[in-house]
Amino acid sequence: MRKKWKIIAIIAAVIILLVVIAKNTIFKQKKENNIEILPSVIRVNERDFASSIKTNGVIRSKNIFTVTSDIQCKLATVNVIPGDYVHVGDVLCTFDASDIEAQIKILEEQLENYNKNNNREYEGIKRSLENAQKEKTSQEENWNKTIEEARSLADSLEKETESMRAAYNIIVNEIDATRSVMAESDDDLKASLQSQLNEYILQSTELLTEINDCNERAISAKNAVYEAEKNANEAVKEFDEQILTYTEQLDSYSVSSEVSSVTRELEDLKRKRDKVEVLAQAEGLVTAVNVNVGDIPSGAMMVIQDTQHFVVSVPIRESEILSVKDGMKANVQSTDNTLRASGNVLKVINFISGMTGDEPASYSALVELDAPSGFLLGMNANVKILLSDENKGLSVPYDAVERRDEGDYVYVASKTDNDSEYLMKAVKVEICADDGKFIMIKSDKIKANDLVAASYYDVNDGMVTQVYETYED
Repeated sequence: MRKKWKIIAIIAAVIILLVVIAKNTIFKQKKENNIEILPSVIRVNERDFASSIKTNGVIRSKNIFTVTSDIQCKLATVNVIPGDYVHVGDVLCTFDASDIEAQIKILEEQLENYNKNNNREYEGIKRSLENAQKEKTSQEENWNKTIEEARSLADSLEKETESMRAAYNIIVNEIDATRSVMAESDDDLKASLQSQLNEYILQSTELLTEINDCNERAISAKNAVYEAEKNANEAVKEFDEQILTYTEQLDSYSVSSEVSSVTRELEDLKRKRDKVEVLAQAEGLVTAVNVNVGDIPSGAMMVIQDTQHFVVSVPIRESEILSVKDGMKANVQSTDNTLRASGNVLKVINFISGMTGDEPASYSALVELDAPSGFLLGMNANVKILLSDENKGLSVPYDAVERRDEGDYVYVASKTDNDSEYLMKAVKVEICADDGKFIMIKSDKIKANDLVAASYYDVNDGMVTQVYETYED
């Protein structure tokens, strides 16, 4: 396809070249045959030589809003038709809420029953927790009393044992002392002391038996304290675990899945009930209404298009797409030139989006209008995208400039004493820009509105001739 376009471009260039050669040849033949020719002149104008791309497209809305609803009920009213202009908050249509109200009543009764059952279960766990806490407190009092009694008995027996040991030591000392005296006494005194010694020995034997018995009871009492403390700690641990279980059950208590499901469904129905009036969320023109009274909507109900912000989607040639950038300024006008607006490139679509029949697909750009400026949706519009900033200067036709080795010249026509004749004078100029049809020139000797030869082929430097004025196409 690209090869085809290149061939067409080459053929067009050859045709233009042949026309120029033919024109020059005819002019020379006329001069040689002394046929009188009046050169045409044209006025020097100011022109903007900023580079641009010209294209066209259709006016569309920048913001298109689709009206939808998730309410599955019949429509009671439809308040708009295509062509209506709506504002934010306008009621577009309403649903029949009677079915929703009936469903809400049924679900509320179900939820009430579920909640009663859940409350009973929750209160049961709460009572179990309170009972466990009370039982722990009561048992702790009993355990503490038992432990204190066992500890008191053990302390008492230890003291009693120590007291008896002290008495035992005294008797042992008396026995030792008596034996010492007996060792130094005569037989009569020994006989008397022997009786006393026997008494001491008997007392010590009895006392030692009591000491051993009391000591064993003290050890048993200490063991009883240990066992009581051990049992109390184990019981407290069991109560604490039980209390923790109940507490966690209460903290993490959640309603049944049935309650959660019904609650969500009920909330959703109430939300829908509150939205039986479908309100416009944006201001704009209603361009489509896809529902009628009695319908249960599915999909897009309506389309609203913003008429305060317009865009034009325009095709861009492959050879120009890399030159177009977001934010570039653009001029938009209607095809009959009665409407004009400024704008800017909103987005460059730098990929080929598809094919239309046998026509090649093109790149495109989205141009946003600064203001509506009287344009209507669907209008065709011509768009000029400015690739560079304003570049104004003196403009003459392409054929008005003679290219010489020593420079470029334009033939300026100035009146002679004879008002019907003009003097043609070659003036050297500087070429600043070229759009293929007109050339921007610069010269201190030429100003806007001066007359210059429309084609340098028709004149010579110093020629005095009558002329006729032509005008730009």
